[in-house]
Amino acid sequence: MPSQLPTHLLQTLAYQKGINYDLSNFQKTLASFGNPHHSLNNIIHIAGTNGKGSTLTFIAAALQDLGYTVGTYTSPHIHSYCERIQINNSPISTPNFKRLCTDAISCVSSLSTEFEVLTLMAFLYFQEKNPDYCIIETGLGGRLDATNVVSPILSIITKIGLDHEAILGNTIEEIAAEKAGILKPPIPALTIQQNPNVLAVLKKAHPNLQIIPALSTLPKNLHMQGLYQKENLALAQAALNHLLPNTKPNFQKAHIWGRFERKEINGQTWIIDAAHNPDGIDALIQTLTHHYPNQKFTFVTSILQTKNAGEILSRLAPHALAIYYCCFDPQIAHSYQEIQTRVPHLKIQEIDVQEIQKIPTKNPVLTGSIYFISHVTLYLIS
Repeated sequence: MPSQLPTHLLQTLAYQKGINYDLSNFQKTLASFGNPHHSLNNIIHIAGTNGKGSTLTFIAAALQDLGYTVGTYTSPHIHSYCERIQINNSPISTPNFKRLCTDAISCVSSLSTEFEVLTLMAFLYFQEKNPDYCIIETGLGGRLDATNVVSPILSIITKIGLDHEAILGNTIEEIAAEKAGILKPPIPALTIQQNPNVLAVLKKAHPNLQIIPALSTLPKNLHMQGLYQKENLALAQAALNHLLPNTKPNFQKAHIWGRFERKEINGQTWIIDAAHNPDGIDALIQTLTHHYPNQKFTFVTSILQTKNAGEILSRLAPHALAIYYCCFDPQIAHSYQEIQTRVPHLKIQEIDVQEIQKIPTKNPVLTGSIYFISHVTLYLIS
């Protein structure tokens, strides 16, 4: 991560303020900056448990191929905070990031969180650069997420599953209700065909919600070949048909890091997939067994403290030759001792980051927290 960035200020906010699932403070902050989000062009707002980043990437690639400039705001980042705020796949420059971050942090409330500061910075940057489209991804939930101050031309909800239960609710219906908070009838909205209980909640919030079936197959010329992309690409195609009905969108250039990605590391092919919740693990396993039938895998993983580690590891276990667990950051990841307590019946081996490249691996799969995967990948490649 570039040393010039004021990352220590943002990381301090992340650790000290955590998540503030409430809009009242942020709305006051935006007003003090002249509500920059009100001046953005053609906003597309995306919420969901899994698939937000991929759906955003497909839409952005197609719009860029048609000649439009596209601003994107995503989270989390892989290697640098700059990645979260991009125009046409180019991250905000270090000087611009530093300038906007310094301005934001010097003026925001003492109650402001890391995500609120970054969201404000994205709005200010897009206001300056004036892209033709702005695609905004929620950070968590929807109803009270900091991004849910925008007035979009299209709202999209991807696949919904159990995640962040402590904040969003313990049932899939409660979580769906929070995600449905981004729906603003009569603004058009799309979602993917999914759990009927989820759809019932979403339809109650937006009676004219368009439900899109998943594709039966993926084009062979796509970079992104995880089976779960059949849902995300279907949503992207529907979005382009709504936005620009007389065009033929091209999604070939879409690529997002860490979504069933094959990477040669030290002469061995690793599968890298940022599956970090139970539904994500199910999607990863489905894709693995499709591409590598009747095989088992060596999983290397780390799981954030906010995630259901027992459920995740239990879903990996039937497909595992071995499972290695790495507590890459004790402040945010489950410790190995916690893992042993949660799944005492599973054989989970502890490993340090620097030892990963030395383990005897067959069919290695790196999965779990995006922060963990980026950290390990940088280490292995270096």
